[in-house]
Amino acid sequence: TEMVRQTTLTSQSTAVDKMLHAVQTSRQWEWDKGHRTAAPQPTGLNVSMRNYQLESLQFMLECETAELGVHEATYSKMITMKDKKTIYYSSTLGTFAHEINGSIKGGMLAEEMGLGKTIESLACILAHPRPSKEIATERMELVRADKTVNAAHRERIERGALEFGGTLVVCKVSLVGQWCEEYADKLKDKSLRVCEYHGSKRKKYQQNPKLLGAFDLVVTTYETLGREYANAEKASLKKAASEPWVCELPTSVWNAEKEMDEYTGPPCKHSNDRKHQECQKCGGNVATVAVKQRASNMRRTGEIQAPIEKFFWNRIIGDESHVLKSMTTQMSKAMQMLASRNRWCVTGTPFTMDQTDLCNQLKFLGLQTCNTLNTFRENFQLQTRGLLDLCTTMMRHTKAQKRDG
Repeated sequence: TEMVRQTTLTSQSTAVDKMLHAVQTSRQWEWDKGHRTAAPQPTGLNVSMRNYQLESLQFMLECETAELGVHEATYSKMITMKDKKTIYYSSTLGTFAHEINGSIKGGMLAEEMGLGKTIESLACILAHPRPSKEIATERMELVRADKTVNAAHRERIERGALEFGGTLVVCKVSLVGQWCEEYADKLKDKSLRVCEYHGSKRKKYQQNPKLLGAFDLVVTTYETLGREYANAEKASLKKAASEPWVCELPTSVWNAEKEMDEYTGPPCKHSNDRKHQECQKCGGNVATVAVKQRASNMRRTGEIQAPIEKFFWNRIIGDESHVLKSMTTQMSKAMQMLASRNRWCVTGTPFTMDQTDLCNQLKFLGLQTCNTLNTFRENFQLQTRGLLDLCTTMMRHTKAQKRDG
């Protein structure tokens, strides 16, 4: 049995390696055919970037300005023959869309370890800097109007619950220092401000989160985000439990034909004291459900937020983003709650033993492909065109490639 299991794992690993090689080969073919170019060397960088790094930088800049945003990976614009209207079709997902406003930009930087993902990310921050407040407001409004975006982002924007932020980097604890040092060492402009938001260093920002908006780069950890997300969830439940609860059960309507009550009427809406478990009007035993729903609404609308959640970030970079492969961890839920214009997954191992590692990372980017990992595994099998199409969001180089520079 163990031999069979090991053989299966080896076979799966080989299929994953072949898929990653196919992505690399596709990007190389695009370069060879002139479909991809290298960006100019950023003037504010102290080090000279290699040719392939400048190609990756150009890829990032194109992703951050793409008309359809992250949906360029899956949708194409079409003009109907009859009435000349613009519609969008995804052969990958098999769906049509009447409108895509492209409010969310970004992609996946999947360079092999040691090829300079951090430098490429810093170069992108320099080459496509934080916009003015006026432009940021326009971009935030596009997100608010985009029905494909997480409802928690749209509703918090609607309620005016978000401040403007620069670039947020989320990484492992061991990499916080590296990001801050690279930012300080590799950039010529020493006036750009960086903040380490983790451990005891974050106390004053927890007390006054607005201070974080002044930094060009904020670096925090997945662990910090997860803890603060959990604290906000507990705070919302505690507050909801301390308030009167409103019964949302549908009221009864008499069906004369069937000679019976049917619960199809409008919600009860009776406000009950928190000491009661049953609704004092309709008798429904729904206090627990009502409290959880109220807590969820507080979180979705921004009535209660973790400090990092209080911003509409210009850019979020999830470093070592393969840690987000699970949909159920506090870290993953915390990352999904963060609102931004540009969203990046940065990892040398986008998927390891299974293509489903990609599913939740793509969801963070704004590409909702499947609700479950099993569905994703069935719909986007390894070594298929569908999965390769999804990977057009990804730039990858390896040490085995031969490139000038």
